[in-house]
Amino acid sequence: MDNWRLPQGDIFPITKSCHGLVLVRCLDYDLHYVWNPSGNELLALPDRTPARVAWRGRRTHLVYGMGHCSTTKQYKAVRMYDFEHDDGLRDTMCEVYTLDESTHWRPAATRPHACQPLRVNGRQGGVLCNGNLHFLHKHGLDLPSVFNINAETFSTMVLPPELGSYSPDFMLTELDGCLCVYHTKPRDHPKFAEPYHIWLLRDYEAGKWEKLRCIDWGSMEESESKPLKSSWIAPLDMHYEYDDSARKKKKKKKIMFGTGACKVFVVDPDTGVPEVLFSPEKTIIGDCGSWDSEFPAIGLFEERLASAGRSSEEIIFSSPSAQALAEVLTYLLARTVGRLNQVCKGWRAMIKADCFVSAHLHHANHDRLPHIMFTDGLPYGFKALEDVIGTSDTPPVIDEGSRVVCSKPCYGLNAGSFGKYDFVCNPLTKYYRAIPPEDNINGENVTCTSSTSFLYNDTKRMHLDYSGADGPFAGRVGLGYAPNIGMHVLVRLVYKEKNDPATRDYKLECKIQLVERHDWVEIDPPPRPVADVPPVYSSGKLYWMVDPEFGPRSSAYCELG
Repeated sequence: MDNWRLPQGDIFPITKSCHGLVLVRCLDYDLHYVWNPSGNELLALPDRTPARVAWRGRRTHLVYGMGHCSTTKQYKAVRMYDFEHDDGLRDTMCEVYTLDESTHWRPAATRPHACQPLRVNGRQGGVLCNGNLHFLHKHGLDLPSVFNINAETFSTMVLPPELGSYSPDFMLTELDGCLCVYHTKPRDHPKFAEPYHIWLLRDYEAGKWEKLRCIDWGSMEESESKPLKSSWIAPLDMHYEYDDSARKKKKKKKIMFGTGACKVFVVDPDTGVPEVLFSPEKTIIGDCGSWDSEFPAIGLFEERLASAGRSSEEIIFSSPSAQALAEVLTYLLARTVGRLNQVCKGWRAMIKADCFVSAHLHHANHDRLPHIMFTDGLPYGFKALEDVIGTSDTPPVIDEGSRVVCSKPCYGLNAGSFGKYDFVCNPLTKYYRAIPPEDNINGENVTCTSSTSFLYNDTKRMHLDYSGADGPFAGRVGLGYAPNIGMHVLVRLVYKEKNDPATRDYKLECKIQLVERHDWVEIDPPPRPVADVPPVYSSGKLYWMVDPEFGPRSSAYCELG
């Protein structure tokens, strides 16, 4: 896949081709795209976080799928997710996005049946077969949810009874026009060498399954089976061959498989012996060594001039009334626009559109006057200078001896440190998210809005050097912006070791986080030690001052890293 609009990272298909279109996922940023491989047309699906759960400040796992409505001749993207209410009760939600028509995700015509939590494995979406999307649940033998693309109604279906021994090591796909169940034991599983079976739903209405033996690992030599064993093996299609041994040519079906190492082989169900059709070693790609992916690495597509349609922005602003409304909203204060974001889904889609955000940023900062805010480092602790002048109100200030470190604005957000935690905020809209030093201990951050309270347990702080002698280490958190994906990026630096300056030894740890994702990813730290000075963002990069007291000696006393 070669498209300059795609972000860097692991990108793979989560559905088979649906009338020429494929649904792909970018793992690193949890983005989903509709892609036409024939014309290399790409459409990003909007709103990676459903509006219903956005205020909770925690990550929601979703399962996506795509189908084609035979009555309206439209493509529909579908997503399902589990939603837990404040009273502990749980619902499974389903939303639909119609390509080239919708500006936002809408609820499906009917609600899913009460069922167990959805199974979310990240490498496969809902499986389309016979006009229905099929979604599995966390407990493997629970009845799958079946979503009809045309009527947007739900039903359930029965899985093969033999699956009890494979649960939950199985997945669904479509094969030869039938729903197919195949097991997915990883290559290091103790039972991986057992015969590999698949089940085909030959009679969809009656629910009759046919079991096929596909791979007999035990009958193969180690030298034959080792190159084909992979962390991802899945049926791709039926492969047809002609038998020349008979007087008349007879078409014979074999099952085609793909692996995480980009190899393709076929298997005759009568023998169970694989035959390799394609291997990267025999192409210009060359030997890939031991490389093997647990995510789909190869697939088939159909040559078709299908269009992914217009983006939600293009649809929204094709209306003259929407253009007029957007023009009015660009002149309002950010905090007012933030409240109007909750009026309806149509307004939310407009306000979240990149072109509207850029226009509002231009109008809001046209006078180039700085917005001065007072803060004590706590949620709600923001007050504008103009709200204090001429009044007897006391602005929020920090206690004597305390220290708040705050970055300059970066595309509307600020990041900083206060005491033993970091935070991301928008002072104008009162958005505030506290980030404890090791927030992956309990898996959640603390997000504060006007309707939530702030709690932080100091005992969860790790014994690492997060603070300087007089307060927080000023260089420990930086905030940047990735324009290719339209997301803010946090960078956190921590000194895990910092010995006497005479030895100049240190150990620096670096992690990054997408503000909307809430999970940290460790990367290589900067090559030089970082000084107790806040970093600066400029033109897509973050710059830190170098600490001259540690690391290799330099002729320059102070430099940018």
